[in-house]
Formats: sequence, C-alpha cells, structure tokens
Amino acid sequence: GRERFPFSPAPDTDWKAVYTELQLQAVQHLCVDVLASADRANMFYYIQNLSENVRKWHQLMEQQQELITEMSQAGIPCAILKGAAADQYYPKPEYRCMGDIDLIVRPEDFDRALALVQKDWELLLENSRHKDLRRNGVLLELHRAFSSFRAPQLSQFLDNAIFDSIPQAENRRLGKFTFPCLPRKINGLILLT
Repeated sequence: GRERFPFSPAPDTDWKAVYTELQLQAVQHLCVDVLASADRANMFYYIQNLSENVRKWHQLMEQQQELITEMSQAGIPCAILKGAAADQYYPKPEYRCMGDIDLIVRPEDFDRALALVQKDWELLLENSRHKDLRRNGVLLELHRAFSSFRAPQLSQFLDNAIFDSIPQAENRRLGKFTFPCLPRKINGLILLT
C-alpha cells in the first residue's frame, strides 16, 4: 500500500515502458491502482485489462477445479505447478496473469490421466514433457515430467523430487477454489526454476 511504499513518479515517466515491463513479469494488474492514478490518460485501459484478466482467471480456476475433481474421483493423485501454486503468494491472486493450467501426475498415472482428460479436452500438441490440451478456451499442460534442465541428472533429480512429493500435496484455497499444491519447499524450488 501507499502508506508503506509511497510512490512519486517522475513527471517524464514513460508509462508505456513501465507497463510493458510489468507485463513481461505478469504482474501489471497488481499495481493497477497506482498506474491508474499516476497515468490518468490510460486509466480506463488499465482497468479494462484488469477486468478481462480477472474474468479469465476465474474461468481458468473453474476449469482447474473441475479437472481436479475428476482426477480425485478417478483416484489419480496430482498437483498444480506454477499458476495457482504461485498465485497463493500474491495479495490479490486473481490479479496475477495466468496462461494455462499445469497439472502433474506420477509417471505410472500419466496414461490414465491422459485418457481421462481426452474425454473432454482436445489434444493440441505433445512433447516429451507434457501434452497440451484445450477445453472451453482454457489450455492445460498435462505433465509427465517438469524439469527441462540441460543436465539430464539435474532434470531427473528435480522430477523425482516432484513425483515423490505428489502424495504429500497439500490442498490450498484461493477464494472458492481448492487445489493440490506440492509441499512448500518443492513448490518453491519449482517457482525458482
């Protein structure tokens, strides 16, 4: 807030450059109140983009909730990577930009999970780490592996740590949405990579 972090922009601030940098970091909506008051000429643009982001965030979270429920009912342990697992650390999670759902399952559950989601999700792309699917305008990356380090031993180490942690996934809540999140240390490691 302004009380803790007073903000006085220079009169010649290049707001377009500031907004572009905030977009690159996927945090442009977290400071929309400051942007809107400091750059009144673009106030409605910032607010309109925020509104659209909140709508997309809710749509994505609703699809994620349905997906997690389906996995749970099928007895397939899973966890959310990035996305909502990162959003939980933000003061207004719905203000953070999310592009897709990243869901990981253990290797032995991958084929069952894929068969389950392919009933309702359209397969778009596939690679060695995940399959990309779409439903109702929402993208899903169903991961069979996460790490993409160039060093195979390092990748295997991180992936094994993730797979070993899936059974210990903790349910987290953002508003009305609940999702399985890997334990804090593993989740933090993922968010840093």
